[in-house]
Order: sequence, then C-alpha cells, then structure tokens
Amino acid sequence: MTEFPKRRLATNLIHAGRIRTNLDENAEALFLTSGFVYENAELAEAVFANQVPHFQYSRFANPTVSMLEGRLAEIEGAEACRCTATGMAAVHSAMLSHLKTGDRVVAARDLFGSCH
Repeated sequence: MTEFPKRRLATNLIHAGRIRTNLDENAEALFLTSGFVYENAELAEAVFANQVPHFQYSRFANPTVSMLEGRLAEIEGAEACRCTATGMAAVHSAMLSHLKTGDRVVAARDLFGSCH
C-alpha cells in the first residue's frame, strides 16, 4: 500500500489508495477483467505460488478493489482494509479469521438469515 503524508479527510477521499498505471491517467482506472497477463510461464508459476506480487485473478484481488481498500484504510486510519463482494463473504471472512477445526459458533436467532 502507498504511504501518504498526513492530509485532510477531503483530500484523502480523492487521492488515497490510488494506483496509477503507466498511462498516467488523471482519474482512477476501472479494471474490468478477471485475469491478468504474465510475461512468461515462469512468472505465472511464481505468482500462483505467492512468490511474486502480481494480480492473478479478480476474485482474489484487482487494482480497482485494491484502490478502494487503500482509500478506506487511509480514511479510517487503519493499517489495512479488506473488501468483499457480499455481506455473507464478509461474515465468512470474519469468522474464519477466528475459528479453527472443532470450534462451535453460538449465535442469536436474529443473526442475518443466510448465516445459519
């Protein structure tokens, strides 16, 4: 994530988290793709083995969502941010970060319906 100097909230709402491409666009680019290109098979192998940082598949991460995460983290003063596609994905991620095999979840009846 890009480090930004301390700025006013209004400035961060516009500039925080921006990832510029080599095209030097003025506004945020929207990346409407599911996959990304690799220079060769060795790079692709290293990316999928998590040895080289590179976008690989939009369900894992993409520049558009990464910019949103960077902006939200900066606005909130957080170390990092993770965006999910749905509320259920957010609940799932939050639970998986705390649970291990054999744990039991006790929840209220008025928990979001599809969580049960």
